[in-house]
Amino acid sequence: MTKIGMRIRYLRQINGLTQGDLAKALGISRSTIASWESNRRTPELKAVETIADFFEVSIDFLLGRVNNPNAFRTDEYEENSPDFSQIYYKLPEKAQESIREFIEFVKHKYNVEEKDK
Repeated sequence: MTKIGMRIRYLRQINGLTQGDLAKALGISRSTIASWESNRRTPELKAVETIADFFEVSIDFLLGRVNNPNAFRTDEYEENSPDFSQIYYKLPEKAQESIREFIEFVKHKYNVEEKDK
C-alpha cells in the first residue's frame, strides 16, 4: 500500500491547509489533491518533487521510505524511528486536532515562522 496519499494529507493538515489551499498553491485542482490523499491516483514524479519542495520534506518521506520528513533512507534510522503519520491517522479526529494545536503551540513558543505558502 502506498503511503504518499497519507503523507500528503498529514503534511497538509499539520500546516493548516485545506485541499483547496494546497491545490491553489500547487496550481492543480482540489479533486486531484483529494484523489491523491485517498490513494485513487498517484502523483507523477514532477508533482512529487513539487510537493516535497512546497512542504520542505524529502521525497523519501513522501514515499514512505523514511519517517523523518527531512531525512533520507538509512537502515539505522528506519529501525529506530516511529512512523508518526501512521500513528496520527489511527487516532480519533479529536486527538488529531489536539496534536495540530500542540504543534502550533510549540511553533509559537520557539518562534518558528511559517514559510510563505
